[in-house]
Amino acid sequence: MDASGIPTEGFLWGNNFWLGRETLCYLSQIREPLPISDKYPTYHNITENDLFPYSVDFFGAYVRHNFTLQQKINIYDEYTIDIGLCLPSVCEHQEISERLQLYLNEKILNVQNLYDLDLKVTRIKSIRDDFRWMNTRKFFIMITLISLLTILTIVGTTYDVIIHQPIRRAKKRLEENIQNEKNSEIHTISGKMSCGPNELVQTTSSICILQAQNENKTPRLWVQFILCFSFYSNTKAVLRTKLGENGLACVHGLRFGSMLWVIVAHSMFYAGEFATNRIIAFTMSQLISTQPLANAQLSVDSFLFISGFLVSYLFYKKKFTKIGNKAVSLGKTLTEFILAALNRYLRLTPIVIFAIVIYSVIYEYYANTAIVEMGEAVHEKCSKYWWRNLLYIGNLFDWNELCLSWSWYLAVDMQFFLISLILCFASLFLFKTSILIMILLIIGSCLCTTYISFEAKFIPTYDETVNNLGPLYARPWIRIGPYLIGVLTGYFIVKIDRKLEIKKPLVIFLWIVGPLLNLYLLYALVNRRLPVVYSAFYSGFHRTLWGIGLAWLTVACITNHGGIVNKVLSWRGFIPLGRLAYCAYLLNPFVVTFYYLNNEQGSYVTYVPLVIMGTSVLFVTFFLAFFATVLIEYPTTRLIKLGFSKR
Repeated sequence: MDASGIPTEGFLWGNNFWLGRETLCYLSQIREPLPISDKYPTYHNITENDLFPYSVDFFGAYVRHNFTLQQKINIYDEYTIDIGLCLPSVCEHQEISERLQLYLNEKILNVQNLYDLDLKVTRIKSIRDDFRWMNTRKFFIMITLISLLTILTIVGTTYDVIIHQPIRRAKKRLEENIQNEKNSEIHTISGKMSCGPNELVQTTSSICILQAQNENKTPRLWVQFILCFSFYSNTKAVLRTKLGENGLACVHGLRFGSMLWVIVAHSMFYAGEFATNRIIAFTMSQLISTQPLANAQLSVDSFLFISGFLVSYLFYKKKFTKIGNKAVSLGKTLTEFILAALNRYLRLTPIVIFAIVIYSVIYEYYANTAIVEMGEAVHEKCSKYWWRNLLYIGNLFDWNELCLSWSWYLAVDMQFFLISLILCFASLFLFKTSILIMILLIIGSCLCTTYISFEAKFIPTYDETVNNLGPLYARPWIRIGPYLIGVLTGYFIVKIDRKLEIKKPLVIFLWIVGPLLNLYLLYALVNRRLPVVYSAFYSGFHRTLWGIGLAWLTVACITNHGGIVNKVLSWRGFIPLGRLAYCAYLLNPFVVTFYYLNNEQGSYVTYVPLVIMGTSVLFVTFFLAFFATVLIEYPTTRLIKLGFSKR
């Protein structure tokens, strides 16, 4: 049938998708004529004899081949051909498998004769949705969570807009009137005004009573609870461009830029298993112009640097004067550490729970309805290993066991947060020892990574990089370098009080050395077939050196030595976009995969469409991240503040 898959071009170069068209299969059953004018002649008048006398379904057949001359990149399952078949609905899987195998054994296909190809059917599945995914416990949990969140959002927003906001505006006007009355001469008695019960003046009694009624009056606890879910207030908070006293505008720009880099890189990485021209795509990645994408793992080190910097900066901004202070209580310090760690855990985890539940349901749906087999079997892995995500230890296990493969970053970030927080609190008592431990951890990470890379004889080709994502990518002892560089940078900024007096020639020198260092690290792998020793040293030190380059960029911008770079990074529009980065990171790989799973054909990757695709994914990701932030992340943050304020 015309809707079934046939051998396509590029098999020698790794194209194993003979997918056909599922939509055409089901359209073939439509008996209504096409909505076109009758005045134009047609070559064939469709009659009942041209239509199927039976219903049809679309099936996926998965066939193993033995062709050793096919170009392979040793990353995906490259010995399986995905074939789409439009067949009568009554056909059983076993019957399809047997008949297809008989057909393939005859070697009728030209591609079999051309390459002396032996094909063996391994599995048949029906692509039609059977709704079994709706009968699972995870689907019930998803519906419960979404329903509860929807109800709280509607109630909270309604109460906020109709009742709470008018009261706030009225109270604000009242306070302004009181202030105006206080400033007028009729409220001045001997240069002073008192609102005490025994000293009320006739002309001011009404204002004093209104003031007394509104002073120290806070909403009830249940009101404060539902207000945390107000879409109106949370949207205002997310879109606010005014920074607080400790705000650093350039950090928001750096965070958004890093997130942009991650999203575009993910658009390429997660599209790989759907690409029909993987070999060509990998060849393109050797170009100078594509190195920012080919070496995009450095974008994660940028995030780690920013995270470590903010932890340190915010900590020492409050505690700097207590360093070495013998009056600091150890018990109180321990309590503060526990509360800070608990605050972080409670703030990040709810959105992770939502992601695990919703993604598990959606991926289970596509496991039954998408013809292309997914390497990211979220529904299976999360059913077994979801608890590792909630404990933030998933990166300590095999990469193939990760529930949400991109969640490894959340694990290392939480682990580094706890390590750095311990060292920051310890520095209040043993400052030099804590700093020494940080430096030793950085050096130890570099040397450890160098040794692991050398022992594995690792060369940073793409297949080796992907196949070593566990031991040489996601482990905490591999990644901690740039994070601790960020911690030390944050302390330095607080110590110098954001003021750095250095001569202009030195500023120019640092602006030359810093960017050149980062550019070298970014473009050093144009030729990836490096000597093992060079590769080992690059693997061991490049992440920490990248953090050092970012350290100068951050220091320069904060201390008014950034010039045009600081002006760009400090653009106010980056502030709300930076707040969306966490949810954007969780959503981005799903958006990419969702697009390709709804595409009935594989993707032919070329440079311009890839850029357009990355841009589209960027907009969709941040659009969805806005709602995730407003509906889940910010309510969680406000609930934590409410709970800690009642402590």
